[in-house]
Amino acid sequence: MKRINVIAIIVASALFLASSCYKAELNPGNEAEQNRGATQSTLTPLTSLAGTSIKDSWVAVLDVTNDKINVYDCYAANWTAAALKMSWSPTTARLYSSTEVNAWGDPRDVRIRQSPWGGAWAAVGGNLATIAIQSTGKRQWALNLGAGTTPHGVELLPNGNIVVAAKDGNWVRVYTSSQGGSSTSYTQFSITSPTAVLWDPVNNVIRVTGTIAGASVLAALTVGGTAAAPTLTENVSLRSTLPTAGGQDVTDFAGDPNKLWVCSSTGVYTYNKTSKAFTAIGNYAFRSGVKSCVNQISGRLIQADPSNAAHIDFCASSGVWHQWQNLVGTSNYRARIWKYDYSIAAQSEEITLMTYNILLACSGLQTIANVITAQNPDLVCLQEVDKYTNRSGTSINQAEELGKLTGMYYYFSKAMDFDGGEYGDAILSKWPLYEITRYVLPAGTGEPRQMAVIRTEKNGAMFNFAGTHLDHLGPAAGNSLLQATAINNIVTGISYPFILGGDFNEIPSSVTIAKLKEKFTLGCISSCPATHPSNAATRSIDYFMSRPGGFNVLSYGTINTLASDHLPVVATVTLQ
Repeated sequence: MKRINVIAIIVASALFLASSCYKAELNPGNEAEQNRGATQSTLTPLTSLAGTSIKDSWVAVLDVTNDKINVYDCYAANWTAAALKMSWSPTTARLYSSTEVNAWGDPRDVRIRQSPWGGAWAAVGGNLATIAIQSTGKRQWALNLGAGTTPHGVELLPNGNIVVAAKDGNWVRVYTSSQGGSSTSYTQFSITSPTAVLWDPVNNVIRVTGTIAGASVLAALTVGGTAAAPTLTENVSLRSTLPTAGGQDVTDFAGDPNKLWVCSSTGVYTYNKTSKAFTAIGNYAFRSGVKSCVNQISGRLIQADPSNAAHIDFCASSGVWHQWQNLVGTSNYRARIWKYDYSIAAQSEEITLMTYNILLACSGLQTIANVITAQNPDLVCLQEVDKYTNRSGTSINQAEELGKLTGMYYYFSKAMDFDGGEYGDAILSKWPLYEITRYVLPAGTGEPRQMAVIRTEKNGAMFNFAGTHLDHLGPAAGNSLLQATAINNIVTGISYPFILGGDFNEIPSSVTIAKLKEKFTLGCISSCPATHPSNAATRSIDYFMSRPGGFNVLSYGTINTLASDHLPVVATVTLQ
């Protein structure tokens, strides 16, 4: 077993790193041989509870079994108690009267917005419509609408007035909640069976699903007058007939303010505000019984279908199902993105990538996290990562900790068992991991190696991002050439664009890189910057490369830092 003590690295590179860290570069043991050539795959996309999200938002779920609004961290692998960020219902402790508390039940809708009182949410359930202050959950405004109204939709306007759609009352009202916590005046638009309302800041109208003259429509209501004395009229020129009957929901389309999500009783559609065209979402996401469909800015779809009482379904933007959360003991009517925005503009087409050999984070996990966050990458592949080892801490999962420190999803991919724990590579991502696959590469005479592949998407386009760390023993050993050949064979059978980063331990003119170039194009097409050692780099051994036809490289270079013995490589690309 060959171990390179980091003290020798310190002498060689003049890095002031912790001498307790050392790499595991050794001949493979029997356990590695038993797994050689194996593939481990999972369709579970969320692999961490990675703290505050950078792109995506928490998710609010309307639980009609327990009469609660429950808010979950979208980054949690499982929506257990640890992922529950808020559970709310009106109580007397939150300044609601006993009559108002008794009027609450079967929550049907909620929207969180910025308001004249700061962050606040509007909600409806039972016979109650209310506004609560986000920081305390306490009553700002509430009204018992009375029996037979059945409020189904709610919105909070920028001026602090609340919009309520009453399905059995056959009306949409704007109440003057901006005028005080007990204000009861309103303006009304009559419409049969309205189910959802949404403020559209692009057209400055309230979008509403309901029935007019016997037709299921998406209508648009103009709010006039003043906050104290509003008016409500329909802009008939913006009315559209739904492609299938029975309007159920309307929400914004995160990433494109010109689109909406619209649900009917039998299907789910996107709606183009300019063309007034409905487009059916494909695959599993297009189905009957869906009461709400929303998307995160990453593209991930979230649907609630009360017929699958405890389930919240997650799909890729194409509509392909990939996961559900089974919220045992609940029955959920709708799910809402827990964000203040009425609409979110599209993301940039650019994708920022980083590959970084972190040398076991000997300079400190916070130091490594600072290097990463300074570049604000969308995707990162890391090499030389420990999980619960004696040398790095038996309670420390470095990938998980870096996920928390950077606010990104994470996946740790084991190369081998080592030093009481595991040693390998990791991937960090701002976007959900729709599919994760770990490929065990042939070790030859060297140590176990692997390639981790995740599938994600940008603006609705799916692609693969992969990381690896090839053998270090050099071309004479032939191990890295074996691994490069295996990688070429693996990617032949993988669909969607594919980009690979990592520490390849070989220079651009080597036979190993030549082998990979049979399937890949190097990101550094003209010349590859030196990446090792970091204090005076002379060798280029860390790269990004992609399958031809998948990506356009806009920029490619290294970051000067002594946080590890390698320099990180950062590339900006777009999908072709």
